[in-house]
Amino acid sequence: MRSRKTPAQQQAWSELLLLINDPEWYLDREKSDRHKTLMKIILADDKDDSSKSKKEKYQDYLNKRPGMEKKIVEMIRQEKTIAQIHEVYTIDCKIFAYVRQKHQLPKFRKLVVPTAKELEKSYKSGGWKKASRDFGASQGTIYQWMRKYGIERNYVINEMED
Repeated sequence: MRSRKTPAQQQAWSELLLLINDPEWYLDREKSDRHKTLMKIILADDKDDSSKSKKEKYQDYLNKRPGMEKKIVEMIRQEKTIAQIHEVYTIDCKIFAYVRQKHQLPKFRKLVVPTAKELEKSYKSGGWKKASRDFGASQGTIYQWMRKYGIERNYVINEMED
């Protein structure tokens, strides 16, 4: 989110490069003072940026893009994941967290762990993918729940006919 250098900073860079082209510039008091002045000009933008908190930087970023914050809030309220929001806005995910915190929105959707019977019924009727869709969990999570409940996995063996 860093901005480009101002014309004054660009000019200071040019002058600085010419100044330090002399290998003994630091021995000349006048050149040394000019070096300090040029460095203050070049670093002026960086100091302003570092004095701002991250929250202020994120808000500035959103203020420069009208409507973005409102759309992000809507997407979070629709319980979209960070990955889904990131597909729409390819920006730093910390901005999403900032918006969520600013508007006091819930962090994430909690998984509801199904009972052993519900899990077994879903798994037997459609396998990993169906159980994953039914409970909104990854296939790895489904596998862990099955191990926890002692549910046997079905291995399908395709036998080839001779």
